[in-house]
Amino acid sequence: MNKKNLKKIIEQCIYYEEYGKFTDCLTILHHLTKQYPKVSYFYHLAQVYYKNKNPDLTLKFINEAVLTQPKHKKSWFLIKGVFYEDQGKLNEAEQMYLKALDIDYDHFDSRIQLISLYFYKYKDYQETIKQCEFVFSYKKFEYTKKKKCRTSFMWLYALWAPLYKSYIYSHQYKQAIKIINHKKQTINFMSVEIKEDFFRREDKILFKLYYLLNDKKKLDEITYLWKHYYKVSDKYIKGMKLDADQNYITHINPKNYDIDIF
Repeated sequence: MNKKNLKKIIEQCIYYEEYGKFTDCLTILHHLTKQYPKVSYFYHLAQVYYKNKNPDLTLKFINEAVLTQPKHKKSWFLIKGVFYEDQGKLNEAEQMYLKALDIDYDHFDSRIQLISLYFYKYKDYQETIKQCEFVFSYKKFEYTKKKKCRTSFMWLYALWAPLYKSYIYSHQYKQAIKIINHKKQTINFMSVEIKEDFFRREDKILFKLYYLLNDKKKLDEITYLWKHYYKVSDKYIKGMKLDADQNYITHINPKNYDIDIF
């Protein structure tokens, strides 16, 4: 397979998949993964087995791949975890992600999949915090070279929201503020031009957190921002306070506002 023709090969594979020609699709994908062992191709291969409505065969195929392709074992553990998670077998999924991370603790897909599992499925905010903070503890985010900058942002965008939301849901408001401000400062530093209202969501959460912490100085500062930059009314300010009182911190209660909500 010529690398220049990869796009056409994948399009052909998708065509076979759409029309139920799974044997033809699998043949292409097996050749593709052998020559270009990318996790996305492995995942597509496992998906085709799964779409063939044969979960046992899917699992058998993944287990064989773990044994026969040791160089890509972490990717197969990841795929196996996603397969289990899709079936609602969350404990098994967690173990697979942890196995992948035992091989490579810095494996992005496995780490983020594990964090998402803890945050969205288990709603285990302490474990989410632990996993996110672990990445922050060892990883040096760099912004000088284009490739390293892209990698850094990939990690940060995946970490920021589950981390600050977990702090909020755990009532650790000061820690949440630190993460939100870190996000704003990093994006401001890296972006030549920030669109108007780019940080509106973050500033809304910060307003509510300063209000709940009774931090008068910071609350006055961000109230000024809302009135003079976002140009909202006193009723809108009151609406945000009502949100905070009702524990609507990361989202809003429309009943607390007038017609326009952003």
